[in-house]
Amino acid sequence: MLAWILDRCSGRVGATETPIGYMPNAGDLNTTGLNVSAEAMQELTAVPTDAWRKEMDEFRAYLQEYGARTPAAMLEEVDEVSRRLDSAR
Repeated sequence: MLAWILDRCSGRVGATETPIGYMPNAGDLNTTGLNVSAEAMQELTAVPTDAWRKEMDEFRAYLQEYGARTPAAMLEEVDEVSRRLDSAR
């Protein structure tokens, strides 16, 4: 994955925009030596919006446990991801 991140930052590979951010295209990941089917790669790079929405709700609740010590930017980012997930439904 690190190689993909570096390749992505330098413009050598593309990505798929998702509600949670950019995901690698399955063909851009080096799976040499792994017994991973195309179907498994598709599932691994999928973004199930309902599951991610639940994750964002739980993460927001966790951050709120820290009260005023939680940086506002973190909560704003969680809200933004949640909005994108809602729009993707």
